[in-house]
Amino acid sequence: MAPYAPEVARWLREDPDLPGVEILRRVRLAGYRGGKSALYELVKRLRVGASGQPVQTLPAEVTVAVENLLGPGPGPGITRR
Repeated sequence: MAPYAPEVARWLREDPDLPGVEILRRVRLAGYRGGKSALYELVKRLRVGASGQPVQTLPAEVTVAVENLLGPGPGPGITRR
């Protein structure tokens, strides 16, 4: 999920109301093979921060947030399920 997080954050900055199912479609077209629950959790965290306001993050911050949520990635070429 971490490799796709910066792109998801960009899409949400461009269109904060972008449906989760559309984000899932886009990341799958980009090669994501993981589960939708992990993606939807990332989208939820990116949409609204603790203050209730949309989160503005930099790509490195997104990667750290994803790794904090899901743990370190399993390694190159291995998809998380």
